[in-house]
Amino acid sequence: MNLSAQTNRVHYLIRANPFKTIDSIADFIDKNLYLTSNKDIALLNKPPGFVLSDKSKDTKYFIPVVKETIKQKLKWSNALRLPFLTDDQAGIFMFVSNKNTFDLVKKTMKVTFPSQHIPFLKFYGITTFIPGVKKDSQVIHVKYENIHNDLLNFEVLNPSKNEFKTNKVLSYQIEHEIVDVNKDLNVALVRFNTSWHYGDGILYYSIKNLFPILGDHRYSPRVKTILGKPVLVAKQREFKPSTQVLSQNILNCLQINDYLRDVVPLHLQLYQINMEKKFKKQSIVLKQQVPLQDYFKQTLKNLCLNIPNEDELEKIN
Repeated sequence: MNLSAQTNRVHYLIRANPFKTIDSIADFIDKNLYLTSNKDIALLNKPPGFVLSDKSKDTKYFIPVVKETIKQKLKWSNALRLPFLTDDQAGIFMFVSNKNTFDLVKKTMKVTFPSQHIPFLKFYGITTFIPGVKKDSQVIHVKYENIHNDLLNFEVLNPSKNEFKTNKVLSYQIEHEIVDVNKDLNVALVRFNTSWHYGDGILYYSIKNLFPILGDHRYSPRVKTILGKPVLVAKQREFKPSTQVLSQNILNCLQINDYLRDVVPLHLQLYQINMEKKFKKQSIVLKQQVPLQDYFKQTLKNLCLNIPNEDELEKIN
C-alpha cells in the first residue's frame, strides 16, 4: 500500500492536523495560500494544529521554512506574520511583505475597528449544544490568568481603566447567529462576528453562553451536563483543560470511540476579514475570505448540518 492510500485510511479528524500527514510544506502552502487585493498581504488558510506561533517547541525550525516558502512563492523579500489565531484554531493567518504594511494593518485591526467595537472578523463554529437564542451580541471583558500552569481566560465584570491601558484586560464585541441546527443531536453551526480576536475570546463567549465549540479541550470542562442541559460550573478556576466530553450520539456520527475524543480538533474557523472603508483616515481597506477546511465540512456532513455557500478567492498560480 502506498503512502497516499495509507493516509486516506487515517480518520479524517486526525488528517486535519497537518503535522501528522503533510509531507511537503511547499505543496500545502501552494494549495492554501491566497493573495489579496493588496499585493503586500497574503492569507494562509491554516488547519487546526498548524503551529505558527512562537509558543511551540517546533517553531524554531518550522516557521522559517514556512516564511521562506511564502517568500519564494510570492517573490517577496520578507514575510511577516500577523496572527489572529491560536495554534489549535483554523482559518486565516496573515502574512505581509514589509514592515510599513505590517504597522498599518496592525493599527487598523488592533486599534481602529476594536476601539469602535466594530466586528470585522467572521468565524464559523460547530457547537455541542444549540444556543439558547438564535442571534445575540455582547461585549465581554476577559483577562488571562495562570491556572494549573496554563494561561486561561476569565471574565472581568468591572475592569479598571488601568487594566485596559496596560492590556491586562481585553474587550471583545462578539455577535453570534445560528446558521443551522440538528435538534436530534443538539448541535449547531454558528456564525461569529467579532471586533478583535487573538486568543480564546470566542471560546470563552461560547462556554459563558452554554454552547461549547466542538473540539474545545480548554474551556469546555467549565460546562457540565445535568439532566441533558448545559450548566456553567460555579468554581471555574478548579477545572483545568481536559478532553471534551461528547455525547455518544455525536461520537457515533463522528465515527470515533470514546477513547479517541482527544483527536477531535477545534471546529472554529476564521473564514473572512471585512475591513471595508468606514473611517476617513482608515489605513487599510480589505475584504477577503477563504473556504472552509475539509475536516470542518466533513463534520458538518456527518452531523447533518448544512454546509454554507462560499465565494472562494482565486488561488495563486
